Amino acid sequence: MALPEYPYVDVEDYLALDNTVRSVRYEYIDGTLRMQAEGSPDHAIIASNLNTILNYALRKKPCIVYSPDVRVQLSESRYFHPDVTVGCDSRDVGKKDAIRYPRLLAEILSPSTEAIDRGEKFDIYLDYPSIEEYLLVGSQKKIIEVYYRDGDTWASRLYKSGSTIHLKSIDVIVAFDEVYEKTSLA
Repeated sequence: MALPEYPYVDVEDYLALDNTVRSVRYEYIDGTLRMQAEGSPDHAIIASNLNTILNYALRKKPCIVYSPDVRVQLSESRYFHPDVTVGCDSRDVGKKDAIRYPRLLAEILSPSTEAIDRGEKFDIYLDYPSIEEYLLVGSQKKIIEVYYRDGDTWASRLYKSGSTIHLKSIDVIVAFDEVYEKTSLA
């Protein structure tokens, strides 16, 4: 099922909508408003597990782990709600409207969002200067892809069950199987 898109909307109307409607999240890309899909139980568990793992690992570091309730602003006309965002930039501390300097973003893939997460969002995220890592986490099968900045280029690694993932941008080691604990995939 495709995600609903709406005719052109100006940024002020998007922000008013996104700030008042809490039952649904919207992303905004260059005038296009896109309603976010509801996730499956596995999607929610994976996101919660990843948030918990990163929060614990970063508890003594100056980085903050954000849920998808927090909006990420990548330009005056691009706003997103990634499943997991890690910010380590002091310019974002105390912000009430949006995070502008994310270091790591993670999207939990679902059938209705995978093409967007691998396509349009992928291109936008990898072009943004503060983003150093982008994770694509499977919710239908156990697989995690990590894209990371390597100098002027991007490299990627594919992880499967039994492996450990080194998130270089935040210097955190994640046990792959912990991401999938308590899911139907475990």
